[in-house]
Order: sequence, then C-alpha cells, then structure tokens
Amino acid sequence: MLTLTLPHLLLQYEDEINQLHQQMEALHSRLNDASHKSPTSHMCPPTPIQVTDILSRLSLVETELRQEQSQLNNVLTQKERLIEAQQVRIQELNAANNQLHSALATLQDRSVPLCAPRSPAVAGLASLAAAISDTSDYKSSSC
Repeated sequence: MLTLTLPHLLLQYEDEINQLHQQMEALHSRLNDASHKSPTSHMCPPTPIQVTDILSRLSLVETELRQEQSQLNNVLTQKERLIEAQQVRIQELNAANNQLHSALATLQDRSVPLCAPRSPAVAGLASLAAAISDTSDYKSSSC
C-alpha cells in the first residue's frame, strides 16, 4: 500500500519536472554561451548508442510513472468507495436516531410524571392514611 497521497506525489513530480526544466535551461544557456564564445568549437552529435540509452531510460521512467499512476488510481477508487459506504452508514444511523427520538418523545408524552401535583382530595387521603399508620405515640409494653 502506498503511504504517499496523490496530491503529494503530484507535487513531487511537478517539483522534479521544474528542476529538470531549470537544469535544461541552464545547460541550454551554457551551450549558447559556449557557442558564442568559441564559434569554431562544436559539439559532437550523440552516438546512436547514446540515443538508444536515453530513449530506453525515458521509456523505463514512463513505464514506472504509469504503474505508479495506476496504483494511485486504485487507492483513490478504494478510498472513494469507503467514503461512499460511510456516507450510506451515516444516513442509516441518522434515520435510526430520528426513529429513536420519535419513540422517546412518544413515550414521554404517554408517561405520567411521578412527582405530579396531587389533587386536594388525594392529598387529604394521603395525610389521613399517614396519621392512622403512625404508631410512634404507642409505647411497647414488656410483660
């Protein structure tokens, strides 16, 4: 698995291309300077072997770059699928969450609060029951 991201690799490639371009311009400039300084000197054209070596190296680099691009595309496709699956999962969880909120609201509407204020009649009955069951005034006798 590749550890570099696609944008990071693209930036590296762009930097490398820019560096090579600058080197090419510098060599071109040096060549022009040398040809202007000594018009009698000339460069030898590259031999067919040198041309073949350069072309084979360029072909190899192109092949490597295409393989890396293919790998990066595969990684990108996998990540896109993962993101899509996560988005579907998030939608499912949001739907379940909404259902749970609705059920909770329904249950809260149906339930009677435990500490609800009592009517005066119920309050009177409760105090009477408490008075009748209060036996703290009676002393136990031991016979």
